[in-house]
Amino acid sequence: MALSTYVELQASIASWLNRRDLTDRIPDFIRLAEDDINGKLRDRRMHRYVDALIADQPVVLPEDWLEAVRLTPKGRHRPLVLTTLDHIQALRGGRWPFDVLSPEGPAAAGVPEYYAVAGTVLEFFPLPVQPVTIEMVYFQKLPRLGADVPSNWLLAEDSAAYLYGSLMQAEPYLKNDARLATWAGLYKDRIDSRNRATEAARFSGGPLRRVRRGFR
Repeated sequence: MALSTYVELQASIASWLNRRDLTDRIPDFIRLAEDDINGKLRDRRMHRYVDALIADQPVVLPEDWLEAVRLTPKGRHRPLVLTTLDHIQALRGGRWPFDVLSPEGPAAAGVPEYYAVAGTVLEFFPLPVQPVTIEMVYFQKLPRLGADVPSNWLLAEDSAAYLYGSLMQAEPYLKNDARLATWAGLYKDRIDSRNRATEAARFSGGPLRRVRRGFR
């Protein structure tokens, strides 16, 4: 059976479960699978590149945001450092941990050096003296399948991840614990495989170099 569209995926799930009375529930299984995929999959195909203007605090995150990859002020090569909101607040209050470089305390304004995720917004420190454009690379949520989105990149490239993930979500509803471990194992294999491929691709662009270590 083909698995290239949302409709075909629903039909395949019904066939694997050997049930024809789950028409109203199968979309729920797929949606739950997508939620789980968003939490566990970090595939390079999920990278999105956008610019954000920092003029006022805070900066609202894109709706499809999952996790930051890299945030870099335009014109600079060094990315911002991810930290905690408590650290940002401490810096603004004149209190700082030992890892802050300046012993005299951090400047209150300038080109941002740190950022923190606070719910649905980003906080930065220092505050920019004038508007600063940040190049943001982040992991984007998987586009949800539906009537208006019959397919997406993951269904096209790895329909097994979608199928096994949906079947895994179906078994608790069907109270079929015996099959849950089977689908969960197959699903985990697909997610882990894609994550490993993305991690390996990070180091495939150049030759490995030996790093000499020692004490000064």
